[in-house]
Amino acid sequence: MRFQLRWHQLRPGDTFFNLAQQFNTTVECLQHLNPWAVPTNLPVGCWIVVGAQFV
Repeated sequence: MRFQLRWHQLRPGDTFFNLAQQFNTTVECLQHLNPWAVPTNLPVGCWIVVGAQFV
């Protein structure tokens, strides 16, 4: 069994709130997985982790 991250490339208009809804997670989880990201200024084109699972 291994750990696999799920990634999302940021697009214009993305927010942690709408991404949390889209990927069935929480804003707090997204912040924890992406400590470098400033929620009020998400850089379009960057990749963030939106989830993780064991596979």
